[in-house]
Amino acid sequence: MSTKIFKNAGWMVGARVFQMFIGLIISTWTVRFLGPNNIGIIGYVDAFVSFSGAIAVLGLNNILIKELIDHKDRQGTVLGTVLGMRLLASILCAVVTTCLIAHLNPGDHLMVIVSGILFTAQLFNSFEVFSYWYQSRLQSKVSSIIQTITYVIMAVYRLYCLMTYKSVLWFAAASALEPFLIGVMLVYSYRSSPDSDRLCFEPVIGAGMLSRSYHFIFSALMISVYGQMDTIMIKSFLDTESVGWYGTALGVNAIWSFVLQAVIDSFYPAIVEAHKTDHEMYEKRIIQLYSLVFWMSICASALITVLAKPIILILYGMEYYPSIACLRVCTWINTFAFLGVARGAWMVCENNQVYQKYILAEGAAVNLILNYFWIQKFGMVGAAWATVVTQIITSTVGPLTFARTRINTYYILRALNPAVVLDLFGSVLKQRRGNA
Repeated sequence: MSTKIFKNAGWMVGARVFQMFIGLIISTWTVRFLGPNNIGIIGYVDAFVSFSGAIAVLGLNNILIKELIDHKDRQGTVLGTVLGMRLLASILCAVVTTCLIAHLNPGDHLMVIVSGILFTAQLFNSFEVFSYWYQSRLQSKVSSIIQTITYVIMAVYRLYCLMTYKSVLWFAAASALEPFLIGVMLVYSYRSSPDSDRLCFEPVIGAGMLSRSYHFIFSALMISVYGQMDTIMIKSFLDTESVGWYGTALGVNAIWSFVLQAVIDSFYPAIVEAHKTDHEMYEKRIIQLYSLVFWMSICASALITVLAKPIILILYGMEYYPSIACLRVCTWINTFAFLGVARGAWMVCENNQVYQKYILAEGAAVNLILNYFWIQKFGMVGAAWATVVTQIITSTVGPLTFARTRINTYYILRALNPAVVLDLFGSVLKQRRGNA
């Protein structure tokens, strides 16, 4: 099973590595071309989109894989129901939030137009539900190929925009075009599969899923608070250019984070299956996942801290020099943030979703307070440190608040032992030799 997990993760990582190289070239050129102010506009609007998206997803992504695994006889109904609910929620959230942005930025028509474009992207993102169907079957190869094809198409589009000196609106449009293309191909691929079921919407099933996922709506909203309020408060206390510098540092930090997400996504079905059959194996896989995420993050963050200055100056130039100090702090966010993401599988299996929202609420409250004082005193770097502290609280300290979640912190402490990840790699190599 370990080999199958890593093979599935390999397809997702391989596709994303290819995308990363193309995306790095295009995004670097784009950031240089648009400048900190225009990048700041997109980043500011995107912060509101993230708030809206946290609600529009309805927390369903967190339980969808488990639902597909547990009810293989009605997968078409599950997918159709989730898709319908997400589309409706996305439309409602887009209308309300666009009006809010217009109210907060009176007379700024460019900001409103950009928000409309980015909210269209949120609507198309609803079709990602089909990628979860492939994940539940450990067939991420299909969705990875689709993402790679789309990435190539979008790279050509962005190159066209750069070479013809298009406005910021054209670059914002890329955010909507990409999920649209992915959605079209995912739907076509699903309908072409001999194992696919007819999609249909079933309100009763939808209500049942919402009764289990609504905890995640609040949780996602809290994540957005401490993940996006820094951007909004930086614009309020500083300026749009500072948003651009800060967003650039976060963007560099996000370049490699897809590896962690791929590992988590690949472990998820195996953890769910083990929970039903073998409790000892279930705990072992959770600890292995935490250990892998932690030590991969530590190594990558240490390297980025040392190389932050040449990374920023080579990629973006002296205009983005203020991003260097932010990057040296931002890179450590991943170490603790993805421990929280990895905890999602354990929360679902143990039916502890209700505690997730309280833990994240604690983090959001701390983040708002720290951002309010630290941004005014330390600027962008203060916002970065506020996020790091918040992630430490939500991933390790917060679970200690409740009796039923304290064991998760114990799992994390056990995962800090490097012998866990070394043993994992050893077992994978042993299986590979046995299959050779």
